[in-house]
Amino acid sequence: MTYTGKAYKTKSGQWAWRISDEQGELCGGGGYASEESAEQAMNDELATYQQRGEQ
Repeated sequence: MTYTGKAYKTKSGQWAWRISDEQGELCGGGGYASEESAEQAMNDELATYQQRGEQ
């Protein structure tokens, strides 16, 4: 299973992220003040999904 993450800026100006696999979106988060903080949160969650996939 391949998991991908994407951080993006919302219409309100805040940053958000989402994680998807081949079947679609799995989870996401929002309300971040900066792209860096959204990417860090996304990478933390993405690592969890990737570890599960390796087991």
